[in-house]
Amino acid sequence: MRRNLLILQWPPASPDAAAQAQTLVDVADRHPAWRRAHAAPGLAVWRRGPADLPLRVLDDGESLILGDIVPALDAPRQPGAALAATAATLVRQIWGAYVAVLRSPAGDWSLLRDPSGEVDLITWRLSPTVAVAASALEHLPAGFTPRRMALDWDRIVALLTVPVAATTESLFDDVLAVGPGDACPLGGGPLQAVWRPSAFAAPIDHDPNDLAGAFVARLDACAAALVAPHARVLAELSGGLDSSAVAAALAATGQGDRVAAWLNIADPRPEADERRYAQAVADRIGAPLTVVTRRPPSLQPEDLEALAGWTWPALTSVDVSLDREEVRRIRETGATAVVSGQGGDAVFFEMPSPYVAADLWRAHGLLTLLADPRLGQIARRGRQTVWEVLREARRGLTGTGSGPKNINGLVTAAARDQAAGTEHAWVRDLANHDLPPGKRVHIRAMATSHFNHTPSHRRDAADQLSPLLAQPIMELALGVPTPLLAAGNPSRPFQRRAFADRLPALVRDRPAKGNVSVYLAQFVARNLDLIRPYLIDGVLAEAGVLDRARLQTVLNPDYLILSPAGTDLVGAIAVEAWVRRWQTRVPDGSGRWRR
Repeated sequence: MRRNLLILQWPPASPDAAAQAQTLVDVADRHPAWRRAHAAPGLAVWRRGPADLPLRVLDDGESLILGDIVPALDAPRQPGAALAATAATLVRQIWGAYVAVLRSPAGDWSLLRDPSGEVDLITWRLSPTVAVAASALEHLPAGFTPRRMALDWDRIVALLTVPVAATTESLFDDVLAVGPGDACPLGGGPLQAVWRPSAFAAPIDHDPNDLAGAFVARLDACAAALVAPHARVLAELSGGLDSSAVAAALAATGQGDRVAAWLNIADPRPEADERRYAQAVADRIGAPLTVVTRRPPSLQPEDLEALAGWTWPALTSVDVSLDREEVRRIRETGATAVVSGQGGDAVFFEMPSPYVAADLWRAHGLLTLLADPRLGQIARRGRQTVWEVLREARRGLTGTGSGPKNINGLVTAAARDQAAGTEHAWVRDLANHDLPPGKRVHIRAMATSHFNHTPSHRRDAADQLSPLLAQPIMELALGVPTPLLAAGNPSRPFQRRAFADRLPALVRDRPAKGNVSVYLAQFVARNLDLIRPYLIDGVLAEAGVLDRARLQTVLNPDYLILSPAGTDLVGAIAVEAWVRRWQTRVPDGSGRWRR
């Protein structure tokens, strides 16, 4: 559930800063929704939400951690052992969903956001000496809002054009978003990379069977630790490999009793109906399955308004009726969390990529690769010839190729040019490391996982738990060579081997899973009367970001049936709604795009 935090910092020795801060402290203390959680000289912390973020003060008596934390699996701590108040030490000793507020010996305060990015974190200055940090801009007490906040159109263009690379960036001038695994001074300043996937990308030299066993044990530990604080949870069970592996972990660790309902969101189309897979898993773990049929809803103008009230666009929640239905189910069952298999595509390298062959080439040489039967499997998975795979693999090894970056096909050429260099911080970091091409693709895919954290009503109502994106899981997966993860047909040979004894054969051996893109296209087609003018006559098209001619082509039922563009369209709808709402509250900034 959305559990907001608010932090105010000032130099207590400055009379002017102290006076300004005291006024703000009084306002926040009187606010009915915010509750004071901590105070130290020059620092005050409040929490807001149906359940408070846990707060732990570190051994220096001033630094603190807000959120749910677990001791690191590779660095177990004895009860009562000290936590050093430094970001680098913290990310080695704990994991979870948290923000750390750290005080240096010199008296300066800094922020650290956990590597999984589960708790949003932004920061800004109200004056040269008074700084604020929060998890969101909405619902702030009076006086805490950034003074010169304006829309940053360059970042808005980047988010729409390359959403998976830009979801951790602030869309406002004078507001800094702290990225997953980053630290920075409270109030803003240079971001420091504390945790990066590249640090864990060296191949783990273990027998593949030992690695598979370690992965199962680690998933068990992470799933149990994430669910433990919750008396009742909902568990999504799609019938795919990922949700099935998570369900098996919950059952194996005795956490199944906490599951109020095992949910399968069923698509009524026969070719997309996965209920039999989900039922096989439910039968295997001895759990009842609740099936909810998903049909494209009719979208209303007020639904578009409901998409726009958060600090970031609701990119994953344009289907407002499904979002609200999940909120209703959360409330009816009393669940405080929803457990899913999100992130498994990235962790287990679902993507067909010729760069997996590049990693084999780099490790063993071309002649060995040519004799390796996995080369043909890689080609078949990517629907390429062996020679096409070798050409792409060579480009990856020579640095002339690049991994996949999903570009929204509805933006103008100018918008694509503007966003050409947009990369997630984890991907930008790869320029400093000599990693195999396939491992670079793996890290890029993991970076896209933060797309799943964009706002939604269900995220406000309950914690969204993704055991496969837990820091210990990511760190272990990064050390598994990509050929071991992905060189096979069907996909994910490592995952299938690791969980072979826990999954029914029907699920373990299924060659592919359902595709949401067709459903999204149906959703758009059903609501064309509302969506077509909303986008073609909207602010993004007027600004030259969305291509009106392209929209005219795409926004008709025949096109959507033959060439689904649903993912691009729902992204455009979410950003359009968000910009319209925020333009009524703050001015446009002075970015290069809005000259």
